[in-house]
Amino acid sequence: MPVGVSQTLASEEEVPGYLNSLSKILELHRNQYDSVSTKIGRNPRLVANLENLKEIQLDPYFVRSIAFHSNPTYLRLINDECTFYSLLESDLLKSTKGKINNVMVTFLTKKDKKESALITKNDFINYIYKKKCFNNKEISILFSEKNLKKTIRDVTYPVPTKKEECKVVIDQWRKNSYTPYLCGIPEKIIESRKALSMKSNIAENNFRMIRVLDEVIKNGKIIKRNVPFFQRSYLENLCSNLDNPKRFCDVYMSKDIWNKIVSGEEDASLIRYKCRNILNKKKISKREIKACATSFNKNPKICLEYGNKGHSSLFPMNDCATISAALSNSNLITEYHDCPGKVDNESIVNLHRILSHINPPESSSSKETCANETMLSFVNLQYDFNNERGWPLKICYRDRLKGEDDCKAFIPGKNKGSKLSEEKVVQDILPRVMNVPEGLKCEMASNKQFNPARLKYKTGCYILYNREFCTMSTCARKIIVNLKEVKGLSYQGVPSFEYFPNSFSNEKFAISNILTEMKSLNKRSIRNFTDLRVFLDQNLENIIHGVGCIEDLLPNFYQRNALNQCRPLPFIIDGYVEKDSGTKLIIRTSIDDIHSPRLIPWGFVFNGVGNYRVLHPLQTWTLFGLRNEKKN
Repeated sequence: MPVGVSQTLASEEEVPGYLNSLSKILELHRNQYDSVSTKIGRNPRLVANLENLKEIQLDPYFVRSIAFHSNPTYLRLINDECTFYSLLESDLLKSTKGKINNVMVTFLTKKDKKESALITKNDFINYIYKKKCFNNKEISILFSEKNLKKTIRDVTYPVPTKKEECKVVIDQWRKNSYTPYLCGIPEKIIESRKALSMKSNIAENNFRMIRVLDEVIKNGKIIKRNVPFFQRSYLENLCSNLDNPKRFCDVYMSKDIWNKIVSGEEDASLIRYKCRNILNKKKISKREIKACATSFNKNPKICLEYGNKGHSSLFPMNDCATISAALSNSNLITEYHDCPGKVDNESIVNLHRILSHINPPESSSSKETCANETMLSFVNLQYDFNNERGWPLKICYRDRLKGEDDCKAFIPGKNKGSKLSEEKVVQDILPRVMNVPEGLKCEMASNKQFNPARLKYKTGCYILYNREFCTMSTCARKIIVNLKEVKGLSYQGVPSFEYFPNSFSNEKFAISNILTEMKSLNKRSIRNFTDLRVFLDQNLENIIHGVGCIEDLLPNFYQRNALNQCRPLPFIIDGYVEKDSGTKLIIRTSIDDIHSPRLIPWGFVFNGVGNYRVLHPLQTWTLFGLRNEKKN
């Protein structure tokens, strides 16, 4: 402890008796501190050269102020003088005034006269580190902006896996000379958040305060840029629980996926889309993701109804606890959000999910583009296979320039990045059927959106449809240009495809065969649960796809009303969960929300595939493991 610190903390001089309230103690101390501070302020002494002074010590009232106003968790770390200084340097100690920028010191002049002065904290720390605590100075350099990223990367962050490890981990951190500097990281991030909030309420002409807040905000951004999310979350949990090993460990002991997302152990993409829809926001912050994760833990039923807004799928979904158990053991990459209810062919949905697992999409999907993105995956695969005829959806018209009928392939819905998007194709066709302004662009809008009275809709091209009562492929369209309906365009084709081959003659063009050939996938027949388990355990990127009777796969939703009734439903299995009630498979059928996997017994899958096989034209067993040959 620094000279005077231990004595001041232990001293009872001028401290009221135990019957007085804590508020009176603090009030008395505050008055004493202000009195000393005012006295020093009336007779300011600029300490230009500390080397000329003797016996520089922290003022006893200043040290007492630190004892009263600092976080007890950090005070308990003080086991020697150097730890005290590292805590002071890292802004973890507070005084009556809050953050410490200046320190009150006492010293002897050349004439051995005792005086007091205010000096900057940085000057005081530099002076101390020239005299002692040399290791502190070295560590401080490691945590400078220049070296922070590498230092954070080099530090080990032990995550306890057993209860008995909790206290061991905490004790190691309490003795670690890096801990004060590491705990300064979450503190600065918290300060940055507060500064950002305060800035919005500061008058624009208060330049001094704005400048101070901007500096704090900047420091927070520097830390976020150099310290990854897991490390930030780990340090926030550690530093707030240095005196509570159990609470520190609770986050890591839980197998709950939501807690792991909060702690940074799992990627936030597992919750981002569901959270976005619940909050009805296009973009959400990491703090909002944490809030969602907490809500999912406290209210598991929220996931039954919420999380797929604008991305229609089978309803109700699973509760949050079931989804958590599934996601904790899931292999499928799902960094996007599709909408099965808007796509007519379930095979296309399943294919899109497999392709997105092999090559995760870079763009962020939305409820306006999700159907188009799903179908675009299928179309691109067909075109890569030189099977352009494999996509049946076309817009047909009479070409007034050629004097003949023509048709162009299109993909329903919006997608600015695709030349086959419906908006782009209609835009290209219009000049061939009527006189339209050059560069006219078309925009899709629902009948509910379109309002001729509004200025926006009085000019331009709009493709109208009633999305509440149909899918993107089946909706009747009305094309409006400058408030006049365009005639002569007809939508043709039905998206109907074979997932697994139904005949030997068409075997080559079945979706499953095109997929394995074009993406160099190795397929393996899965005949029993042992096959399934071994295949999934071989590689975390392995998944299983198949087709089975919906009445067997989802009996709570669909029941048989006739003998041999079977509606084929594609699905993906990407893991399994071992529970007291038995082992359950993690499954996403092609009508389920991508972020709400279900847990079903192996028997459901076996019966679903087996009953479909009985009715299949080729008696095919339709359950196969997929392994990417390029990555294995």
